[in-house]
Amino acid sequence: MKLLIIDDDPLSRAVLLEIIGQQPELEVQEAGNGVEALDVLHTGFRPDLCLLDLQMPEMGGIELLQRMRVHADYRNLKVVVTSASRERRTIETLSKLQISGYLLKPFDIAKSQVMLQQVLAAGPVAPKPVRKPAKLSLLAVDDDPVVRTFITEYVLSTSDWDVQLASDGNEAFELLYGGLRPDLIVTDLNMPKADGISLIGRIRKDRNFANLQVAVVSGDRNPDAETQLADLNVFSWLQKPVTNGQMDVLFDRVRRRAS
Repeated sequence: MKLLIIDDDPLSRAVLLEIIGQQPELEVQEAGNGVEALDVLHTGFRPDLCLLDLQMPEMGGIELLQRMRVHADYRNLKVVVTSASRERRTIETLSKLQISGYLLKPFDIAKSQVMLQQVLAAGPVAPKPVRKPAKLSLLAVDDDPVVRTFITEYVLSTSDWDVQLASDGNEAFELLYGGLRPDLIVTDLNMPKADGISLIGRIRKDRNFANLQVAVVSGDRNPDAETQLADLNVFSWLQKPVTNGQMDVLFDRVRRRAS
């Protein structure tokens, strides 16, 4: 059995190993946050079960789950969340991300063992039956996890789009240089490391990406920024807070251009 434990607290990871107990041919990998977990998965490690904390530095559990569920190689991995949170909204968000279970901290060892045995005995996570092969793709770039959550949930509710996520311009450019060619990029303007205007400027200067359609999402309508963006051939401007109606209009425009 292969197990991936993702938690920034070494003590919590040790307790989870105790709960799992000795298993035949148990292979365990550990990660202290979502970034480290993705590094482990990128090496080809495919766990039978992921035990995932929510509150972690660099990348928390919800964002990691979002990225897993929109990635073809990871979307069907079994995930049990381990957290002290009882917040209803958090649990509702997690249920949409197809978690297999929820262990409350501090752990009740006996109850946790029973639940994990049931999860391991069950079949793999079933893919969403309503999804069709993606025809269009979106790259969403925003340092705000709330915005990334909204966009991910919106895209997952459609039948003809897929989504990739980036938290700043540098991460977005890494995806583009890695071969990603989205039909649409939606980027925030104010981000650390590399903001939206610098990202769009780099895109327009590179002939490999120059024709990519880019939409901006921002809470401010700055005349100077709007002038710069007009010169950079921005496809659309979405005002924060972003609504389903704004996304409907934007996606319809891209669909019409692609048809």
